Amino acid sequence: MHQLVGWVLSIPRNRAWAPWLIAANLVGAIYGIYWYWPQLVTTPWWFWPLVPDSPLSNLLFALFLVGWYYRRAPGWLSALAVVGMIKYGGWTVLIFTQMYVAGYSLSPLDLWLMLSHLAMMVEALLFLGHVRLAPQAWAVATGWYLINDFFDYVVGLHPTLPVPAFVSSVAMMSVVLTVVGSLLLWQTGVRGCKRYGVQTSCQC
Repeated sequence: MHQLVGWVLSIPRNRAWAPWLIAANLVGAIYGIYWYWPQLVTTPWWFWPLVPDSPLSNLLFALFLVGWYYRRAPGWLSALAVVGMIKYGGWTVLIFTQMYVAGYSLSPLDLWLMLSHLAMMVEALLFLGHVRLAPQAWAVATGWYLINDFFDYVVGLHPTLPVPAFVSSVAMMSVVLTVVGSLLLWQTGVRGCKRYGVQTSCQC
């Protein structure tokens, strides 16, 4: 087990993983768009960037991984990608956990979605300690996901929920995950830049 954990933790230091991780996230983005399509076709196109939350996070993380491979990931992209994967990976895991605790049975598809979104969150946490960015980039990600929360749960653009009655608790979880992801990114990404004195790699 110790060797397995060490191997997993070494992934962000080995750029040979980049093509596989990029491909996995692109597949996730494509499947996610397919899953969201019924909602997208009934939503005005100008709201589309605010609707497919997890697929957009997968796409942003794939783009981040391209930048990571070439050592040129912009700070704003890194911030959006990492916080998005933590937020929406955790969001899905918590929703299905809440369903199970409330006595609902989970289908094989539910379990697959739960595990795949758990993998999204773990993937982002693995790379979290390797992101160095300026406060401006952190502010872009924090602001975007708070705006997304507003449109999801005040305007009503949130994904179709398996249990609509959970919408209030889901809204609270979403905001909490935004705050948690943002604070983790500040601690490792922004303060990490200052702590190690590597201002040249703190990207906006």
